[in-house]
Amino acid sequence: MLEILLDKFHFSSLWNGGIMLFSCFLLIIYFFMLPTEKGHVFWKKVSFVIGTIGMFLAIGSPLNIIARIAFRAHIMQIVVLFLIVAPLLVYGAKLQLLYKMGEQALIGSVFRFVSSPVFVIILFYLLLYAYHVPIIFDFARMDMFLNYFYLLALFIAAILLWIPLIHGRLSVKEKQRYAGLQALLMLPLGIWLLFSDSSLFTTYTDLSYFSQSLELCLPAGETLPSEYIVQLLPFSPIYEQHMGGGIWLGSELLVFSLVGISFFAKKN
Repeated sequence: MLEILLDKFHFSSLWNGGIMLFSCFLLIIYFFMLPTEKGHVFWKKVSFVIGTIGMFLAIGSPLNIIARIAFRAHIMQIVVLFLIVAPLLVYGAKLQLLYKMGEQALIGSVFRFVSSPVFVIILFYLLLYAYHVPIIFDFARMDMFLNYFYLLALFIAAILLWIPLIHGRLSVKEKQRYAGLQALLMLPLGIWLLFSDSSLFTTYTDLSYFSQSLELCLPAGETLPSEYIVQLLPFSPIYEQHMGGGIWLGSELLVFSLVGISFFAKKN
């Protein structure tokens, strides 16, 4: 169904050239401009490349439009960005230049503060839950730049959230507790979506909001026929929320369970 309906969208709408260029530029900087520290193993490079590709697929591929049609795709999008891409990029990052910058007192103090567990937990979950307040979510979806800005802020917060686990100076036991805390703090969003008995987001139910949200992905000046918009609304909003809640709960519990087990294996 979606494959047929997406045929109506131009190639440039389905595949975001700007995000593709940014991803390529990021890889060029990574491989040709940043110094490689000692001990930067091959798998870290692979991790960074996969993370960059995953970032493009999450926000620059047809998934971005599908996420505006079906809510579960939005949840898949943020699962990929926050639970897969962010840790891959953090693990694969080249840190030599960052360490040198950190030797300067002011920069070092700022970085230690913004990457401290307490700060990143407050920042990430404040942004995550605020974004999914229905009125804020609907408002952000009506403006492409605002939506991308909010996603970017959340993505940066997600990267900071993973730093204490991957590069932090926490003990193995502290990292296990930190991973467990993340799993617990993410639970309310999934439970709220899974057990909601009414439609929460106007952009998935109101024809006017829905069409405005989709047309933001079109080239300037283009619109979608109203009869075509109606065809794009075959999904039950409540069912989509329940599916989204299930995907979120399953994904975050799986990811942080694997993280906790990996630290337990290292300890033993």
